[in-house]
Amino acid sequence: MELHFNPHYVSNYVDYIYTQMNGYFTNTTSKYEECKQRIIENQHKLCIGIKPEHIRASLENSDAIIISNNGFVTIKIMEDTQILYVELICASKGTGSQFMNILETLAEKISFTEIKLKSVTNAVKFYLNNGYSCDKLCNMKKSIKNSTSYGYGGSRKRKYRKSKKRHTRRLHF
Repeated sequence: MELHFNPHYVSNYVDYIYTQMNGYFTNTTSKYEECKQRIIENQHKLCIGIKPEHIRASLENSDAIIISNNGFVTIKIMEDTQILYVELICASKGTGSQFMNILETLAEKISFTEIKLKSVTNAVKFYLNNGYSCDKLCNMKKSIKNSTSYGYGGSRKRKYRKSKKRHTRRLHF
């Protein structure tokens, strides 16, 4: 995975993040524009169902991009409220968990209190299974101060029980 900062994002957090996340990223150079171009050229492969205008706007408005061979995440670093806001995640199956784990580690290492994002409807279950809460508009958030890291690709084990009336599974937190 690579981490690239938007050249317009000027903050003391850049060096601090590089220091705190040493070893998590294979490349932490500032090749933001090159990275952005790679994403735009390959958006049709990973961002199915997301409008190209939304992808471009996310790339323009984000403070940083985390990218791998299987996807990318655009983030806003909201220093005043200590919130890491995920603008957009486009990833192949299985990569989303890796991205969420790296984001949780990043937020924890820089002492941020929450990760927030707006989810598409078909991804809500994924976020709920990974400890996020959801409002009616699919705005997701997760508190970091009490979170536990589960490692790459891992998730918490959940208890399921079968309903006697309906044969569906219900998730208990």
